[in-house]
Amino acid sequence: MGLRPPHYCALPRLFRRRRLLIIGCGDIGRRLAALVGKEWRVYGVGRSSETLAQIRTVGAVPLDARAGRRRLQDLADWVVHSAPPPANAEHRASASSRGVGTRSRSEPIDKLTREWTARLLQPPRPVERRNHASWRLGSRPLKPKRLVYLSTTGVYGDRQGRMTLETSAVSPTTDRARRRVDAEQWLRDTCRRSPGLQVTTLRVPGIYAADRLPIGRLQERLPALLPQADVQTNHIHADDLARMTRIALMRGRSQRRLNIVDDSN
Repeated sequence: MGLRPPHYCALPRLFRRRRLLIIGCGDIGRRLAALVGKEWRVYGVGRSSETLAQIRTVGAVPLDARAGRRRLQDLADWVVHSAPPPANAEHRASASSRGVGTRSRSEPIDKLTREWTARLLQPPRPVERRNHASWRLGSRPLKPKRLVYLSTTGVYGDRQGRMTLETSAVSPTTDRARRRVDAEQWLRDTCRRSPGLQVTTLRVPGIYAADRLPIGRLQERLPALLPQADVQTNHIHADDLARMTRIALMRGRSQRRLNIVDDSN
């Protein structure tokens, strides 16, 4: 009892649970993990102990981004990248020393996305071929990785109320938006030269949900929005964004960029 028969071999990928890796598993990542957790095996990457504990509560496997480098290329075929590109302190210091208020858009300002894509596209481990069946399964080419990147509509800059389409030119006006543009372009270029990667980019506006309301200001009988922040803008509900991310994983076309907004302002 409990011993595997001599003819046992691993199940083909077709019959296994899908495996999803969420890089930057914050609020949206955890909503997505809860949405697909019954059918998918989900791994969530976080940096703080609190985030890792929250990842575990939604049934996902927490992975500490601060831990040593582990092989990720054979961990999951489906990837969601929602980690914001961190500010580059060296570039900021050099720009201020030159008396320049903003950095050049040609500078490699998103090292985080470069690091993760390099880890995801490492050559796979060799398959141990124990018998004829496993040899046939191991000799098949690996399925291309599907990656959905959560960017921001801030890459368009100030549109001054004009209609904005996916084909509209990007014109970022903040360092944060410039880092997003850099990440988008890096993934696009990597996808062109890497047949094992398919990328869909979702440009996300302001996110709202019941637990994202300014409850503290309302309890103090203060306006929910400051006068200078009361502008016409687009939003998306957090649950709707999680659903759209799942749809993009399953149906999104590679090299497409989509604006994910609801129908209200």
